[in-house]
Amino acid sequence: MEPARSALRATWASHSLAERALAYQRTRLAGDAAILTALLLIQAVRPTAASVISILITATDIGVLLWQRRMVLLGRPRVSTWISLVMAAVVATMGLHLGGGFVTLSFGIYLILILTAALVFQSRTSTRVMATICSVLFALLAVFELTSILPARNLAFAPIYNFSQEGRILLSNFILGLILVSLTTYASGEAAEIVGKWSLSLTREVEAKTHQLSQALSNMELTYNNIVTALANVIEVRDYYTSDHSNRIAILAVETARRLGYQEEQLERMRLSAILHDIGKIGIPDDILNKPGLLSPEERRVMMRHPEIGEKVIAAIKDLSDIAEVIRAHQEKFDGTGYPDHLRGEEIPLSARIIAVVDAYIAITDERIYKPARSAEEAIHELTHHAGTQFDPQVVKTFLEVLKSEERHNPTDKT
Repeated sequence: MEPARSALRATWASHSLAERALAYQRTRLAGDAAILTALLLIQAVRPTAASVISILITATDIGVLLWQRRMVLLGRPRVSTWISLVMAAVVATMGLHLGGGFVTLSFGIYLILILTAALVFQSRTSTRVMATICSVLFALLAVFELTSILPARNLAFAPIYNFSQEGRILLSNFILGLILVSLTTYASGEAAEIVGKWSLSLTREVEAKTHQLSQALSNMELTYNNIVTALANVIEVRDYYTSDHSNRIAILAVETARRLGYQEEQLERMRLSAILHDIGKIGIPDDILNKPGLLSPEERRVMMRHPEIGEKVIAAIKDLSDIAEVIRAHQEKFDGTGYPDHLRGEEIPLSARIIAVVDAYIAITDERIYKPARSAEEAIHELTHHAGTQFDPQVVKTFLEVLKSEERHNPTDKT
């Protein structure tokens, strides 16, 4: 199965072999790119045959790494990574020959390759196979140099050693190196097990912490929703109409906001704003809130305080400060004649402009203590007539599209 590119993140502490193979490829490729850049600069300053050969070898290794990446993305990480590792060992061995074959250098390079196998495959067997390959290549290099199949002194290169008793030094050097590399075989198996357990443990720990965080966020969200529900219930206790009214506004407001480009997180804030927009009515006396007739001028002034009261109630909850702003502005009018701040046009938060339109539609089509319900056609006429003065014209247009869509889906549902 081909792994998704977006899921192949380079991380050693991963369950996925493909992810570890890509991490190895990216690390090696970065190293090769640095080496190639240095070799090209050296060749530009002081051209030598050794630099040309080294450039060709490095370029070949980069080609192998790019091929390995393609194979990993095609779902074949194991074989391609093994080929890449063996190629790296061969290149390292050739580099040791060209560079003089110092045992410290050889041991360091081979040990890195063995530990890389431990990181990528997280297996005793795999790392011991890698250690065996390194040991065999080291031994072959020793044999080839000492038998002059690969002359140790090639004038095309600049060796970093110059001993009078070269053969004996080389022999002891390679034997010591072979012993050291061989001894890493067992150690590499232990390393693989340690690395594998550590990686798995780290991954599981991260997953556990992530799950705990997710659970905590879920609990917080549940508590959050419970707070909103409790506040909505407060409205219901005071005025049943207001609570049901807010729920219906929330449904239509969210769909209108969706069509106006709100993202999912914004839609949730829109829903909460719609549900809580009349929460300030808890501070309005019952005789005014439930008065069957029209309000007197003084009573109307008291009623007009509910956006500010609602803002104060909700602003006390830190995470609802943006919703408090919407609640304060939901009685503003597009032409600036609303209250409490006489905001105009786009000075009014878009969510408040949406609520104003939907609220007016529901209010017109609902029956109240002091008035009968009017038809949807009359409500639409009122919205259209006041678009640009009381209401945002674009919001009115979008809301009417929502109503038409609902009518098509629910032809028998009359508002």
